[in-house]
Amino acid sequence: MHRRLWFGGLGLVTAIGLVIAACGGGASPAPSLNLPTLGPSPSVSLPAISASVPSLPSGALPSGFVLPSGVTMPSGLNSATAKTVQLTAQNNSGVTGIAFIADAGNGQTFVAIGVTPAASVNYPATIATGPCITPGTTAKATLTNVVNGVSQSTVSASFADVTSGTNALVLWKSAQEMQTAVACGDIK
Repeated sequence: MHRRLWFGGLGLVTAIGLVIAACGGGASPAPSLNLPTLGPSPSVSLPAISASVPSLPSGALPSGFVLPSGVTMPSGLNSATAKTVQLTAQNNSGVTGIAFIADAGNGQTFVAIGVTPAASVNYPATIATGPCITPGTTAKATLTNVVNGVSQSTVSASFADVTSGTNALVLWKSAQEMQTAVACGDIK
């Protein structure tokens, strides 16, 4: 009986071997995918872009400062002492921006302001005594109102007077609400 099982098992192993041989042997080769051949990488050409940038006095702006659209720099500014002032929102207004202050010579100071959002709101602007935390309502200098997010002024106040001591550049809610600041920046 053991022999019969042994010969039966041998016959089964032989039959399996013959089936494997008939199918091409053990592991079958990987199927061919017949993918198309790609050519060289395509080249893309971009159109040339040119922009017209207004000419500014050499070195008039501090590094990284961009003038708001619509502001024109006067000639003769002293860029060596120019300052930038970050304007932060006050009283939950959402109004923020930056100002550029430079000595215009002859006891005058140039101030350019750019704010966002650039709404059509008309914000009175002043250089006030005191810091932003408690700006004075007495103006050291009254600036041109900020309209559509932009203002530029040349005021009859010396650069030293505007930038020394504790002063702030303040944008007020309206001419009727000069006690409510919408944006402010300490002049340092």
